[in-house]
Amino acid sequence: MTRELSRRSLLASGAALFGGGAVASTVAAATGDGSAADPPPLRWSETYDGATTDTVQDALRTADGNYVVVGQSGEDPESVRPWAFSIDERGGRRWQRSIDAEQRAGVNAVVATDDGGFLLGGYRGQPTEGQEPLFLKLNADREVQWRRTVESPRQGGNVASLVSAGEGQYVAIGLARGETVLDVSAWAFGIDGEAERQWSQTYGPRHTNYVASLAATGDGGYVVGGGTRAESTEEDQEPPFIGWLFEVDDEGNQQWSETYREATDETDHQLNFFYDVYATDSGYLAAGATSPELLAGQRGWVLSVDGSGERTGQLQTRPADMEIGQFQGIRPFEDGYALVGVGQATTTDPASVWATGVDSDLSRQWSATQQFANGSQAITALGTEDDGLLVFGNANVEGGQTATDALAVKLGGDPAPTATPGATTTETQAATTTPSPTPSPTPSPTPSPTSTPSAVGTTTDASGPETDAGTTADDGPGFGVGAALAALGGSALRKRSRPSSGDDPDDA
Repeated sequence: MTRELSRRSLLASGAALFGGGAVASTVAAATGDGSAADPPPLRWSETYDGATTDTVQDALRTADGNYVVVGQSGEDPESVRPWAFSIDERGGRRWQRSIDAEQRAGVNAVVATDDGGFLLGGYRGQPTEGQEPLFLKLNADREVQWRRTVESPRQGGNVASLVSAGEGQYVAIGLARGETVLDVSAWAFGIDGEAERQWSQTYGPRHTNYVASLAATGDGGYVVGGGTRAESTEEDQEPPFIGWLFEVDDEGNQQWSETYREATDETDHQLNFFYDVYATDSGYLAAGATSPELLAGQRGWVLSVDGSGERTGQLQTRPADMEIGQFQGIRPFEDGYALVGVGQATTTDPASVWATGVDSDLSRQWSATQQFANGSQAITALGTEDDGLLVFGNANVEGGQTATDALAVKLGGDPAPTATPGATTTETQAATTTPSPTPSPTPSPTPSPTSTPSAVGTTTDASGPETDAGTTADDGPGFGVGAALAALGGSALRKRSRPSSGDDPDDA
């Protein structure tokens, strides 16, 4: 491979529908993968348009029960800029804002701040042309307070995931880039509320080291998920991606590191990658995909490990009657967990949102897919006040991979009222891509510390005005690529830190 793949590039697509849904052409749920229970009913779905190319990367639920969603938006993938919007519990858009970053830029993560605002983390620039990690601060009135970049320990970098460390401190993970596109180190660093860097560490057991997700461990540390890959050689021109988990303390010192790789019929898989991690009472869950081939045949993969990274259980699955499945997010749901992602009948078919329920032993409880618009995928999910699941993702609205809208789908919880939710305030624009998978345990080397200069480049940002806008009460995103690892660098990662709560801006 001579180029990186984006997290969303690993997509998939399909046909079967959520049972009990209130959407056109709803049929029985797909349960042929071994799950037996009925899936939660689909209560409503909405798409959100900022420009031609709009993509979701992360979302959080606020203290007042609303939601803030972030990503990228623009007229084409090369002109996207950071995008944030808020919706209420019924999917009605409250406000929307696009932010001028002076060049191609996007947001991969969002956390709430103590002053009622939001801190957004992402990237500015191209992966091959000095890409910079970018932070944006929105105040409680949704105005841009500042825009700042942080110096990478190498030639460039980005922010893939972000969590609050308390007392106005934050921890970010992302990529630190070397001289070539695939020369990538995983990077963790701490910042204060002004984006001044407090500490910094890089990690690189192999040549290409991608990280996609970050979660607090509960004891002051953090667990990180992604994948790692050796450098290509003449003898091995396509080395496999190996799933990678590691834990660090509150200053980034690595506590343990393990890799994980699957096999079928004694043949090792070429693709093993984790897109999301979640801390449990007994250890961690990691979700992603694994496949015998690098670019096709993916199965959704969820792994449980104890507090030191030792594997304790796993599940491989894909939607019934589909060749491809990939998990992008994990969320507690009912008496276990919901896994959300994408399913695809074949690599050339449109993608479908895929959701699967598992219990604490990773046994399947239910599974269902739903295609919205011309193809769709789920990126993350959050719980709702009425014990439902709000799934966020992207929808292909015109058949081409660049004409996309943001998508929100409500599963379970209380039935939606008969009236369609009304519109509320809005701004504009977004677009992105996604990362790739990896699995099989083998400890990785310890991180190499880097110097910790403070944030560079501080500018007050201009942003577009907020505007009123309606939402579309129907189908959502569509992609479909039974392809490979996403360019975790330029266009996005999902994100994915565990969403946190905080005060939401004023209701519109």
